[in-house]
Amino acid sequence: MTTHAAQAPIAVGVDVSKEELVIAELFSDGAFTHRSLKNTMAAAESYVSELAGRGFSGRIIVESTGHHQWPIVLAGADTGLDVRLLNPLQAAARRQGRVRKTKNDRVDAEVLAEMAWTERKLPAPFVRSRAAIALRQQLQLLAQLERSIQRLQATLRAQREAAERAGVAPPESLAGLEASLEDFRAQRRTLQRESDALARQLADRQIAQAFTRLPGITADCAHMLASVLDPGAARHGWVAYIGLDVSVIQSGKFQGRGKLTKRGMPYLRKRLYQAAWGAAMNTAAGRRYYDALREGGRKHKEALVIIARKLLRAAHAVAQNPDQPIDEDRLFALPA
Repeated sequence: MTTHAAQAPIAVGVDVSKEELVIAELFSDGAFTHRSLKNTMAAAESYVSELAGRGFSGRIIVESTGHHQWPIVLAGADTGLDVRLLNPLQAAARRQGRVRKTKNDRVDAEVLAEMAWTERKLPAPFVRSRAAIALRQQLQLLAQLERSIQRLQATLRAQREAAERAGVAPPESLAGLEASLEDFRAQRRTLQRESDALARQLADRQIAQAFTRLPGITADCAHMLASVLDPGAARHGWVAYIGLDVSVIQSGKFQGRGKLTKRGMPYLRKRLYQAAWGAAMNTAAGRRYYDALREGGRKHKEALVIIARKLLRAAHAVAQNPDQPIDEDRLFALPA
């Protein structure tokens, strides 16, 4: 009977939850071993140190879960191991291709280990700094705060309108809630300043400076894009990461109307939408392109999303060659 206790696996998959790490190690004979650890930095560091001590040189795949993945990801990267942080959608597609539709934590970890060994199209090894992770967390908090502000604002407006229509006094607590809304807005502005400052520290200065030559892209937006987006990633990867890609709805001869996936980073999507508005209103080529989209039947928001996507693709090209000139007429060329 073969024992794998002291052997180095060929690949490792880690299923992450808030409290636990479920690990599947895949060996060259096709066998798996499993273990469960507490999801703490100390436990993760102990495991990856032991794994490195066995001579492991393969890949570790960890599925992104928001923030619960950071102990194992950082511990592995600090130890010099090849850690890949995987989009859950990519892992889900692999699970659906399995003949047996079993799903539990051990099976999920096995799927990730198999992908680590056989999948060719994987993300690059994780090399982000802790400052980059802090920025990502701040942007997620900004997006959540923005949604909370919008919901509270809509609720308070509806309450005042309802009281006015009924000819009654609004609840006394409404004034306190409106004051809380202003506090939320103030905290949002503070967090935006902190995020912009951190982005300026992290961004590649040459790339950020090149981004500012694109119409509508402010210095703060340029630094944010340059600090978060990987120049080595594919152009379509940038579009998907920010959530500006369009879902496809098609079956046989039926062709549905696609919608934005909005599965990326909402805060960056908002910044690019603002940049698109600036390009459309403040440049002759951008305004001409916007007007052509509107005359072609596009709604205002649809036109700005198209321009935002065009700006992002142009930014990707600029990131590959920061010295190239920006031709706004070519960027916003009207279809023949």
